[in-house]
Amino acid sequence: MILVGSVGAVMFALLRMHSKPSGAGSWLANHVLLVLHVGFIGLAQVIDVTTSSRTLSAVEEVLEFNAALVLVLYICQQARSFHLSRSAPHGR
Repeated sequence: MILVGSVGAVMFALLRMHSKPSGAGSWLANHVLLVLHVGFIGLAQVIDVTTSSRTLSAVEEVLEFNAALVLVLYICQQARSFHLSRSAPHGR
């Protein structure tokens, strides 16, 4: 169940990033990186629970690292959008 949800989250996020230009879209389009983060964490947990292979353990670590990077990018994206919305003139 976690595997299906994680793969679905990653595929959804990647398709949204590919199909929409940045800066246009809905509320969900602004949070695609967070969905991608959750998908990577889910995939890492599935690998952690289902295997004891050293190779797949390394893949799990890479997925967790990618999830951390995506989370940092999401935080930067949200901070930038918050800063731009506060600096834009309102009502003009």
